[in-house]
Amino acid sequence: MPVRLTDDQLATYVAEAEDGYDLDRLSTRGRGRLGQDIHRTHVVTVHLTAAELAALDQLTDRLNMNRSEAIRYAITHSNPDAYGNPLGDYA
Repeated sequence: MPVRLTDDQLATYVAEAEDGYDLDRLSTRGRGRLGQDIHRTHVVTVHLTAAELAALDQLTDRLNMNRSEAIRYAITHSNPDAYGNPLGDYA
C-alpha cells in the first residue's frame, strides 16, 4: 500500500531524524500496540494469494481503512456459523 507524503512532511521527518531521538523516552514505551480496547494486540502472519490480497486492498479502499483495520472489520463482521464448523470434531 503506497504511502503519500508531502515535501513538508518529509522535511519534518528528516529534521527529526537528524536531531536524534530521546532514547530514554523510546525505551520506556510499552511493548505492543493497544488495539481497539485497552487490550494489547498480537501480530499474526497471514499468507494470502495475489487474488486475496487484491480483494483485501479493494476492501481497504472501499472502507477507507488500512489492511489491519479491514481484516479486523472482516473478522468481527463475519458469520462463521454460516459455513459450518471448519474444525470438525477438533472444536
